[in-house]
Amino acid sequence: AATLHGLGPDDVLVLAGSTPDGTGDAHAEMARGAASHGTRVVLDASGAALVRLIAARPEAVKVSADEARELGGEQDVAGDDRPSRLAPVPIVGVTDGATGLRAWLPDGRAVRVMPPSDLAVMASLGAGDAVTAGLAIALAGGHDPLDGFVLGTAMAASTLDHLDASVDRAAVERLRKDVRVIPLDSRP
Repeated sequence: AATLHGLGPDDVLVLAGSTPDGTGDAHAEMARGAASHGTRVVLDASGAALVRLIAARPEAVKVSADEARELGGEQDVAGDDRPSRLAPVPIVGVTDGATGLRAWLPDGRAVRVMPPSDLAVMASLGAGDAVTAGLAIALAGGHDPLDGFVLGTAMAASTLDHLDASVDRAAVERLRKDVRVIPLDSRP
């Protein structure tokens, strides 16, 4: 109830991370409640909690390729097709490390968002969370979700050259111009 109090149609609720056993239903209730307030819901979860949250009809889901495999098997992440279990979700992003992410957007666009090349990688902790944050920032600002995936990819790239998961704003702006977007039916 505390989470839902005050949420409105211009807000974005991000439900992300692991959930303790027995709490997945609470997150699904939050997602349904937020949607009933007109709030945009973004998910970044895995396992059984993700399955329950997808049933709550979020606007966007960001998962890793491994999480997509858990959802629907190897065939769902091997090609450029939207993972079948995520078909009802309007905005889907599947991250896959150095190969970037594949995104499916409500207007039918399907793209690969490629990070800048030749990045120094010391640690990847928080990179996926940065992608989710970029998407949420774009949606909260009323921008194209693709802009959010580009921002999130630059944010993720900015976290790779140091051990903590902090995002460096100056690095994000520098890296953002080198993020490439190509149609999924094209090869990098």
